[in-house]
Parts: sequence; structure tokens; C-alpha cells
Amino acid sequence: MKLVCLLPVSTDARIQRRLGALRRHGIDPEVLAFERPQYPGRPPSNAYQSLGVISHGRYVRRLRAIVRALPLVRSACVGADVVYAFSLDLLALAWLATRWSRQKPRFVYEVADVRAVLVGETVRARIFRAIERHLLRGTSLLVVTSQAYISGFYHRVQNLIDLPHLLIENKPDLDEAAAPKRALRHTRACTIGYFGLIRCRRSWEALRRIAAGGNGRIRVHVRGVPLGIPEFERDVAASPWIEYGGPYVAPDDLPEMYAGIDLCWIAHRMSQHHSLLWNRANRFYEACALHTPMIAQAGTQDGAVVARDGLGLCIDLADPDGAVARVLEIEGSDIDQWQRHMLDVPRSVYTEDGEHQTLANEILRVLAIEGSNIDQWQRNMLTVPRSVYTENGEHQALASEILRLATA
Repeated sequence: MKLVCLLPVSTDARIQRRLGALRRHGIDPEVLAFERPQYPGRPPSNAYQSLGVISHGRYVRRLRAIVRALPLVRSACVGADVVYAFSLDLLALAWLATRWSRQKPRFVYEVADVRAVLVGETVRARIFRAIERHLLRGTSLLVVTSQAYISGFYHRVQNLIDLPHLLIENKPDLDEAAAPKRALRHTRACTIGYFGLIRCRRSWEALRRIAAGGNGRIRVHVRGVPLGIPEFERDVAASPWIEYGGPYVAPDDLPEMYAGIDLCWIAHRMSQHHSLLWNRANRFYEACALHTPMIAQAGTQDGAVVARDGLGLCIDLADPDGAVARVLEIEGSDIDQWQRHMLDVPRSVYTEDGEHQTLANEILRVLAIEGSNIDQWQRNMLTVPRSVYTENGEHQALASEILRLATA
């Protein structure tokens, strides 16, 4: 079987987990990937073909790079049985690359984020949703990292009810022994960790105010890549209680990072059309695996679990003053209680439980169904009467009619 995987970035930890798991289950994909300087993650362990450099977000501006990649993707897809696209633009690229192929591959489409360009009632959003609906009609399997993408977006917004789909959450590859051992607290002092793509302005402003308001009692440790916050370096330099440790490689650096914090910040602003309501943050699963209480956004998928199971504090960034005040009120006893609850989180929440075996089986099942259909169609072809495709006296009848008309 030939499986071609199209990646929006070569160093994404989630996608690397997916590819490694498929190889462990006997499916060795051919990989083509774009490069993004904003993602300094672990380099792929296997060879791949680069599709060039692409910018973060900005779908329309990425179009030129995607079009340039079309010949490479078309060549790679020759003879492919399955093409696995890890984003909507790459699914469209796969569709274009195989549009006129004699052997049409099956498509698998993975959704880890419902982009802002797909939500709302603008003309552009409606066009992009229509494109996705069209592409999904020819997709054999949809893989999602949050069940709310199915119930909240594909059912209610896209009105697609019977989508064949598989849920694979963002569970990290972490040894449970790597979880830090935390002693009971005797002071209110704590360190909040903010990791990943640092792009939520409301989060950054809230953390800056929390560090200032705590006056040394609350420190903020930041790791990752800042995006769209031009004052980031200035703010870090201006505060003695904010530390920036630079980019990191997941999952390699995660145990050390989480060992140095008491609370993990997973809160984020709510988008105008609530696409982030359906999202599940990587940091939620990392924090569960490394037994670290969280500060989450109320009303989100992660926030609901944090509130229900007592895994930390829920705030509302729509009320910045209230959010800052809530965090400044945290006591050491609160963190101790949340920490005890973190130890009770079932391992199945943050460790793989056969999901990738199911994915491999689903890919093989799609091929088996298609193969059985082809076999049945072939058998049916052998029963087609010869009169359907061979002459059966039609031209003799034509000649007779011409002679009859001539002598009439």
C-alpha cells in the first residue's frame, strides 16, 4: 500500500506522533511537508520531501506557495492508494493533484483546529465552508482531535451528519515517570508557565498584570514562539517577575519545563464566532501527564474538565480585571488541593489507548472496501451481454433501409 502524507509543517509534534504510530503499525508513509520558521520542533526522524517555506496563518497569502508545490505533490501521488492531508489547504492540494489521475486515491483529512476563515457569515467564510463540504464528499475518513469539532462545527455549522470520523486527542508521548514530584506548599508564592505559540494578546496582557500585581509572589515563565505581540520582548525586559526561556522541542523539553512551574496557563481569548469553544489545547494533555494544575478559560472544552474535576482555576478573559483578580487570590492551599486532584486523573486521559491502531485499521478498511467493490464490479462486467458492446446487425439494417428508400 502506498500512503502519501501532506504536512503543513515538518516539525509539528502531533503530526510526528501520528507518523511514528503508523510506522509502528506497519504503514510506512511517503511524507511531503512545508517548512515554517515559527515551529522549531524536533526534526522528523525519517526522510521527507520539502514543499518549501510557508507563512503562519493567512490562507490567501499562502496560496502562492501551495500552487508552487502542486507539481511535487502530483508526482508523489502517482500510484498512491491513500493521501493523508493534515489541513484543509493540503486536502484541496491533494484533490487538485489527483483530479485527472487514472487511479484515484482515497483521502484522509485531519482537523486539529477549525480556522477562523471557516467561521462567521462573511462571504469568504461561506466560500471556504462550501469548498470544505465539497472536498469532504470525496473523503473516506475525517480525523479530529476534539469531539466538539464534530458536534459543534460539522453537525451544526456545516450540516454534515454522517461523516465517517475518528477521534484522536492530543496526548503527548511522555513517560509517566517524568512527572515532577511536588511537595506540599507553605507559601502563596507560585510560578505560572505559559508555553507554546505565544499569540493570545489577552493572555499576555493578563499575565503581565498578574506578575506586576503579585509583586514577586507570582512569577511567569514563558517558553515558545511569540507571534503577533510586538511588545513582547519589551514587556519581558521591563518585568523582574517574567522570564522568557526561548523556543523548545516537544516532547523532549516538556518534563523540565513543567517541573519548574506550579500552574500551567491554558486560557485563551474567545473568538468572535467561538471556534475556540471546540478546541482542545495541547497544554491540557501535557499538564495532565505531568500532574500540573491549570488556569483555563471558562466555557471551553478544557475549562469544563478543569472545573468539573477540580484541576485548577477557570477564568474569563472577556473580563480582564476579574481574571487578574481571581489569579491574584490563589492560595497555596488551593494549589495543593488541585495537585491532589491531578494525581487522580485517569491515565487514559493523557496516554494513548489504541487510537493509532484504530487509525491504521481504518485506513486498511477503506482500502479493503474499495478493493472488494472493484472485485465485485469486475465480476459484474463479465456478465454484461456481448450485444451491449458489439454490432448485432445494425449496419445491415441501415443498408437495407437506404436501399428501400432509393427504390420507393
